[in-house]
Amino acid sequence: MAQEVRKSSSGPLGPLPGRRISVCHLLPALPAHGAEQLLLDIARKTDRDRISLSVCLISGLGPLVKDFESLGIPVTYIPKRSRKDLSVVLRLAAFFRKNRFDIVHTHLFTADLWGRLSGLLTRVPIVSTSHTTSDPNIGRAGRLLDRLLDRRNNAVICVSEAVRNYRISGAGFDPSKLHIIENGIDLDRFAVPVSRDEVLKRLGVDGKRRWIAIVGRLVPLKGHRFLIEALARISRDFPETGILVVGEGEDEAELKELALRLGLSDRVVFLGLRRDVPEILRAAEILAMPSSREGLPIVLLEAMAASLPVVVTRVGGIPEVVEEEKTGLFVTQEPAMIAQALARLLRDPDFARALGRQARSLIEERYDVRKVARRYEELYRRILFRGETGG
Repeated sequence: MAQEVRKSSSGPLGPLPGRRISVCHLLPALPAHGAEQLLLDIARKTDRDRISLSVCLISGLGPLVKDFESLGIPVTYIPKRSRKDLSVVLRLAAFFRKNRFDIVHTHLFTADLWGRLSGLLTRVPIVSTSHTTSDPNIGRAGRLLDRLLDRRNNAVICVSEAVRNYRISGAGFDPSKLHIIENGIDLDRFAVPVSRDEVLKRLGVDGKRRWIAIVGRLVPLKGHRFLIEALARISRDFPETGILVVGEGEDEAELKELALRLGLSDRVVFLGLRRDVPEILRAAEILAMPSSREGLPIVLLEAMAASLPVVVTRVGGIPEVVEEEKTGLFVTQEPAMIAQALARLLRDPDFARALGRQARSLIEERYDVRKVARRYEELYRRILFRGETGG
């Protein structure tokens, strides 16, 4: 189990170039979501003879804690007792000093905020990863504080060009601190040993159906309702087609009610939060992602690694990955347009398979998580040894 105090395994602040770098990743919690899964994949491929890893959480634990600890990576929980618990700043700063980390790497807004405030009390270099463009849940005050605390960052990793552009024009960040390191995935997780029929049987769904997958939090920005409405439009021509909904969130009851109202209850299956997404994707024929906002979604890369054609909106970093009619099809959130794209792929399996093959080739070439791990290490070393990044 994660504990609140861990003995330091790091050397003095400011290591010599030949010595292992000690990095603490700071996050709110470790749910099985995209950003957290990305970090786990990076940790698995990090050269541990060169980088020593620790994880610190401030809002809760989560199912991925055991995965990190099974890798020998200590997970420390320093609880933030309320939304405005300023004592966490002092406790984090004390933790950073005691363990003498060379780098603190923050992820997601809550950890970015409290990690950088704590960093004001220490000399430890701070790296943050910006996983998305504007987040309406942060609010005006949060965005202002984010911009002010950017001065404490030594570097900000942007997962796509779209995220970088937003950080400059929309958030007012210092361009000299921004580094594009695209997300990646662990291709080893897609060496799926079980057959499609076995996966569908385990899920308890109809193995004769042709399944479209949508993976992500059940929140409005992901556009689930538009996909369900699109399925209703093609249900007469493709009565054997259904949707596998992977994820949980505030819209679940409303989406189930919509499927019931449209007569699709037996064809829209809600699977909840899953740890076997690679296998589910291998059992589907298409990934749909009609989102209104994204950074560079992990599930998009996962679907392409699973050789799936994708039906996606032209938002965030998605157009930097998907090429129209080569690896996927672009749509708006209009259900009629989504339906048209789905029908085209369902009607022409050869075309769909060709898109999937090209998608897989692109992932192998550009988005292997091993490359991401190496680029993280290179950035850490530039900060510590060359002073190339400000702060």
